[in-house]
Amino acid sequence: MKRAFLIPLALGLVCSFSTFSVQAASVSQAELLEVKMAVENDVDAERIAYMVNQARRQNGAGELQMLPRLNRIAAIRAEEITRSFSHTRPDGSGIQQLIDQNNIGWRKIGENIAAGQSTPEMAMDSWMNSENHRKNILNPDYQYIGVASCYANGIYYWVQIFLRPSSTVNPGAYYPRNFGDVNDDGAIDGVDATTVLTDYAVRSVGQQGILDEPHLDIADMTRDGIVNAVDATEILSVYAAASIN
Repeated sequence: MKRAFLIPLALGLVCSFSTFSVQAASVSQAELLEVKMAVENDVDAERIAYMVNQARRQNGAGELQMLPRLNRIAAIRAEEITRSFSHTRPDGSGIQQLIDQNNIGWRKIGENIAAGQSTPEMAMDSWMNSENHRKNILNPDYQYIGVASCYANGIYYWVQIFLRPSSTVNPGAYYPRNFGDVNDDGAIDGVDATTVLTDYAVRSVGQQGILDEPHLDIADMTRDGIVNAVDATEILSVYAAASIN
């Protein structure tokens, strides 16, 4: 995957109060479906969410679940900040209005945005080294997270949305997977890449692979339903990016 580099930028926002009803320019169901197709295959998003939970565990905060509806909203915001890098949306509204429009009840919302970081690890590093962004990431009040990225004009843009809901009914929530960590040791490295290549080689000659279905899913970095040398290369790319940081 092509990666760009430039001086990174980041902004953080927290909103507290209300549930929903404020009106602003609406987002159509077609738009939500379009970004849904992109977000559900976004390994970078789950990598960031997984790293958020790592940081929260290390600092005594509960882990966050990813909420598909928040991922879609984050995808909308990621596209928007390519046009206006601000917590104010291009139509003049804010993140709280966008969440209201999608009928998600909330008590507290936080948003982190960033631009110019070429990998999930670099984006996370920028946020963790900024006091306000770090507060959002480690805030024990939050229960859910939505993450998305957008690549435009040679620049990667990143969005995290944090949520404390007003309702306990939020279907589809799930804990992020650590894509690439096929041996479950908490690290993505050359051992994982070698394991993927071994599995691919064994399956290529008609034998049973060494990875079961859950681990094949974690190994499928390209989200194309096939685990092969391309995925091993992506795992090594993640490892190299993490090593630089």
